[in-house]
Amino acid sequence: MTRLFSVLLVLVAYLTPCVAMQDTISTDMASPAQITEGEKLFTMYCKACHQLERRLVGPPLQDVRQRRGEEWIVNFVKSATTVIESGDSVANALFEEYNRVLMPDQPLDNEQIKSVLAYLDHSAEAEQAGPPIPRPVDALAQGPDPFRFDDFGFWITYTICVVLLIITMYFLVENFSISHPEEIGD
Repeated sequence: MTRLFSVLLVLVAYLTPCVAMQDTISTDMASPAQITEGEKLFTMYCKACHQLERRLVGPPLQDVRQRRGEEWIVNFVKSATTVIESGDSVANALFEEYNRVLMPDQPLDNEQIKSVLAYLDHSAEAEQAGPPIPRPVDALAQGPDPFRFDDFGFWITYTICVVLLIITMYFLVENFSISHPEEIGD
């Protein structure tokens, strides 16, 4: 009985942190479907005025989640007018910095806005990772293809080598016939 109790205690001790971590991981990580939806929504509603790294009509959106809280972003995207009229200092500063151009209210729900934020986070991570690593190139595929007729340099070199080989063989045969006339059967 004590052996069964100890096994259960060890299992609970090991599994409890795993289950707790699973909940935090699933909420922090965005699914590929959520990122794809976020990209589509960003293209439809945001891309005309915002880019990731540079200023357009509106501010750049790279690392926006680190600069502003998620709740603030959701409220601002749904109704920038309401946030500005509430006296929010950040919203008013943005409004003044961008020539008093008001961001139009977006017809997105909270989950759709979070999808856009997931896409922005994913895009920023992809840019920081750098360009993709190039695939190794097949060594046989490099260089000229000698069996193509449009490779003029190869065919000139090939023809010169064949002509020189024929001339060399001719002179070898002539030299042999001159130096050993008795071996040539007439």
